[in-house]
Amino acid sequence: MNRRFYILTLISLLCCLLIFTLYPSLRQSSGAFASSSHTSRDERNSVFKIFDKKGALATMLCDPNMMEATLVSIYSLNSAFAKKPSSKTDVIVLIPESIRFEQQDIHRLEKLGAHVIRVKCNH
Repeated sequence: MNRRFYILTLISLLCCLLIFTLYPSLRQSSGAFASSSHTSRDERNSVFKIFDKKGALATMLCDPNMMEATLVSIYSLNSAFAKKPSSKTDVIVLIPESIRFEQQDIHRLEKLGAHVIRVKCNH
């Protein structure tokens, strides 16, 4: 079961990498980010303006049970980055505000170098 969580987290990291790779072209297209009544386009894009590097790896934690698998994935990525420093990139972990995590778990993510961002999900 832990292997399944690890594989799911790895797949979501790879999907987010693809999104961040394609993000500049999506941002230039007019219909990609239509304005909503709750948040403006600039507010939604401000999360991406924080990070100036060429790319970032991102994942979203939607289940508290995925914390350990995410920690293992980030630790593995950091080990790979240590072998080839030129490939180092930011790791972003998005956590919905509706999901409760202990502060200790969030601190463990930050200690591994991940940028933790709490996000509001509109259902």
